[in-house]
Amino acid sequence: MALVDELVSGWSSHFASADRELTWLDVEREHSMWLAPRVLLVGIVDAIGRTGDGDLFFGEWKTASGFDRKTWKQTWRLNVQSLTYGVLVRDLYPDCHRFTVRKAFKRPVSFDHAWFDYADAELDHWKATLLEVAGEIHAYDDAVIHQERDGKRPWPTNFDACFRYGPAYACPFFEGGCSQQQFDYVPAGAVKRESHLATERDLLSKPLDSEGVIVLDATRVRTWFDCRERFRKQYVENVVEVAGEALLLGSEFHKQLAERYRGLQGESNG
Repeated sequence: MALVDELVSGWSSHFASADRELTWLDVEREHSMWLAPRVLLVGIVDAIGRTGDGDLFFGEWKTASGFDRKTWKQTWRLNVQSLTYGVLVRDLYPDCHRFTVRKAFKRPVSFDHAWFDYADAELDHWKATLLEVAGEIHAYDDAVIHQERDGKRPWPTNFDACFRYGPAYACPFFEGGCSQQQFDYVPAGAVKRESHLATERDLLSKPLDSEGVIVLDATRVRTWFDCRERFRKQYVENVVEVAGEALLLGSEFHKQLAERYRGLQGESNG
């Protein structure tokens, strides 16, 4: 993809000086933790490192269309993904309270970043929120989480979220589905979801052990807040649309950046 190459090349140049001031400890770190006996939190953290002052931090790398180019810094510290990663990373490194977000805007290509900090009280609050979400999922799902279902029982819908990111990123279940009250609708070309997280795949390979377990990650939680019915389709019925251009671009972008930062891993700063 030409755009991916342009983004990665521009990223490498734009952040080269900053990268040399940091020590990179880990890249694409998968981690899981039990929030409660039947609630597992999972995720892959883009990077973990130390600043020149010795402070631990984690990093998020994002591609974006640019609609939030002027406002993202005001909201990202309390973003679902950042908070969820904050809880995960603190389980790995209890002293880690800092994180940085770097964004690559696609059209026109440009780059931006910000640094943020969390207090323990904020992460404790979010951990409690995650447990509340897990409890709500249990309440909606009156059968064992991996039991066969007829796929026709809708959960509450939120039509405000269908076109939140514009028509190019519309919910795939809207046309022909929820808009027509066809809650068993499956988009053309849809496939069964398979987790990219080794921890979750291992859990699901042991159905007797995993019976009744709620698995949470940042994307699940964001989907839950956006629309319960989309959550049901994607994570109960495990129906996902064929990956679009934006998702494929983001995946390849992260893959190439991971290779770059593995090359920097372990180097001393400055």
